[in-house]
Amino acid sequence: MARIAQDAVFLHSLAVPDAIASYRYASLIPAAQLGCRVLDVPEGEAPAAFLDRVAPGLLVLGKPHENERCLDVAEEAKRRGIPIISWFCDLHIGDAIAKRVSRQIALSDAHVVQTEAMAGRLADQLPAPATIIEEALEYPPGAVRFAPEPGALKLLWYGGAANFATLPKAIRSLSATGLPSIALTIVANQPPPSVRDLAAKGLPRHLRIGFVPWSRAMQFQAMARSDIIIVPSDDGETKLVKGHNRVTEALNAGRVTIAHPLPQYLELAPHLFLARDMDEGLRAVLADRHGAAERTARGQAAVRARFAPEIVAQKWAALIARVGGAAA
Repeated sequence: MARIAQDAVFLHSLAVPDAIASYRYASLIPAAQLGCRVLDVPEGEAPAAFLDRVAPGLLVLGKPHENERCLDVAEEAKRRGIPIISWFCDLHIGDAIAKRVSRQIALSDAHVVQTEAMAGRLADQLPAPATIIEEALEYPPGAVRFAPEPGALKLLWYGGAANFATLPKAIRSLSATGLPSIALTIVANQPPPSVRDLAAKGLPRHLRIGFVPWSRAMQFQAMARSDIIIVPSDDGETKLVKGHNRVTEALNAGRVTIAHPLPQYLELAPHLFLARDMDEGLRAVLADRHGAAERTARGQAAVRARFAPEIVAQKWAALIARVGGAAA
C-alpha cells in the first residue's frame, strides 16, 4: 500500500498497548499497514517538547484508557493547527474515562467508531457523524473445518474481564445439555472468578472446563484446536455497541461460531448460529453439520473481505487524507 501523504502518528500513553485488544485493532494493526509511527507520550515530557521532537502531520488518538497525557498533547496540537482524529470503541457512562472522552471529542477533527450502534450512541455528543472503521482482524485465516473427533466436543471461549459476566449463564446451559461430552476451553488474561465459583460447586460429568492464559499465540492455537467457538453475551447497553472482533476472528479461523444475537453480530447472521442459549445453539449446529461447515466457509470469505488489515487500513488512509487535506 502506498504511503499516505500526511505523516500521521498514532499516539498512546500505555505501558503495554498491545495487551489491550482495542489498541491492537484500531491503532497497532492499521498503523503497521500504513507505515505510520505508533508512539507513546512519555510521562514527564511537556506536550510542546513532545510535538517539537515528533513533528507529526496528524495525530490519531485512542481511547484515553489510563491517563490524560495524550489529551494534553492533543490540546497543544490543536493550538498549532495539527489535525486530530480520535477513535472510540467502548461506552463509558459517569466514570473517569467518560470525562476524558468528552475532552477528547472536543479536541478532535474527526471521530471513528467501529459499529453503527456506537455511532448512534455517540451521535448527540459529536459535532458531525462519526466515521465507521471496523476493527481489523489480527490472525491469519485458518482452514475451515467442522469434523469433531470421537470423544468430547471441543468448545472455545475467549475474551477479556469485561465479558466474564456472560460466562455463568452459558456454563449453566452447557451443564444442562443432554449432549454426552463437552470440553470447554477458556482463554483469558486471568481465570474468570465466576467460572471458578461454579466449578467449586461441582460440574456435571459430561462437562470439563480448562483455562489457558491469554497470549496471541495461545489464542491462535486454541482456535485451531477447537470444534466450535462460543460467544455468549447479554443485551446490556455496553455490549450493544461493541465491535465484531470476537465473532470475526472465530470465522476467520474457520470455526463454526455460536453467538448471542447482538446488533453487530446480526450483520453476520448468515454465517453464524445465533442463540441466546448455548445449548440451543449447539443443537442447531449438530443438526446441520454439513451446512455448518459451508456457512463458516462463506463467513470466512465475508470477514476477510471486510475486516482484513489491508481493507481496514484503506479506510484509515482515506480518512487521514481527508482530514489532513482539510486542515492544510
